[in-house]
Amino acid sequence: MQALKNRKGFLVALLLFPAIAAGQTKSSQPPSITVDGSASIPVQPDTAVVSFQVLGRGKTVQQAYLQAKQQAQQIRVALTKAALNPAQARLGSYQVNPDIDWKTRQTRGYTISSTIEVRLKDLHRLAPLLDSAASGGVPVQQLRYELSQDSTARRQALQQAFRSARDSAQAVAEAAGKHLGSPLSVQVSAPPVVAGLGGFGFYAAANRQALPPPTAGFQPQTVKVTAHLVVVFGIS
Repeated sequence: MQALKNRKGFLVALLLFPAIAAGQTKSSQPPSITVDGSASIPVQPDTAVVSFQVLGRGKTVQQAYLQAKQQAQQIRVALTKAALNPAQARLGSYQVNPDIDWKTRQTRGYTISSTIEVRLKDLHRLAPLLDSAASGGVPVQQLRYELSQDSTARRQALQQAFRSARDSAQAVAEAAGKHLGSPLSVQVSAPPVVAGLGGFGFYAAANRQALPPPTAGFQPQTVKVTAHLVVVFGIS
C-alpha cells in the first residue's frame, strides 16, 4: 500500500513538472510592447517608362500582322521625331489570338497584340516623345516613373518608420504607467518602390480633335519609397 502511494505521488509530480516549468519560462520573459511603424518618402524619379500598345486585327494572321507592323512603324517614326533611337525600344509582350464566334465555333479572324516599352533616363525627352506619339496617332498605353537608386530614400524611410514605432510604444507605455526600455527585436519589411503611374487615354481624344497635348513644362510625378517595421520594446 505504501509503495502504491509513493508511485501515485511520483506520477503526480511528473504531471505537474511540465506546467511548473512552462510557468517559470513564461514568467522569465521580460514585459514588452509590440508596435509597428510605417513611413513613405516621396522622391523625384530618375527614369520614365513609356508603354505603347500595338494591336492588329484581320481575317487572316497575315492581315493582322501587317496592321500590327504598320503600328510598330508609327512608333519608330514617333521615336525618331523625338530624337530617340528606335533601337532602345523593348518588346514587352507578343500574342496571337483567334477571334472565335462561340455560337458557330468558327474563326472570324485574328488579333495580334504587343507592348513596346521605352525607358528614358533623360526626363526632358519625355514631353517630346508624348507629343510625337499623340500627333502620330500612336496610343500610349501607360506611363510610369521609377527610381533606379533608392538606397538613400529607403534609409530615410526606415529611420522614420522606427521613430514612428517608438513614439507609439512610448504613448502606450505612459498610458500603462510603465517606463519604455530598449528595443528587444525589430522585423523589417521594406516594400518595393511605389512607381508613379499616369494614364494617357486623353491623347486619343486630343488627336481626333487635332489638338496637340500640352505636355511640355509638366513636372514628373514623384515616386514613394516605403518601409514598415514591427518592433518589440521592453517595459519596466
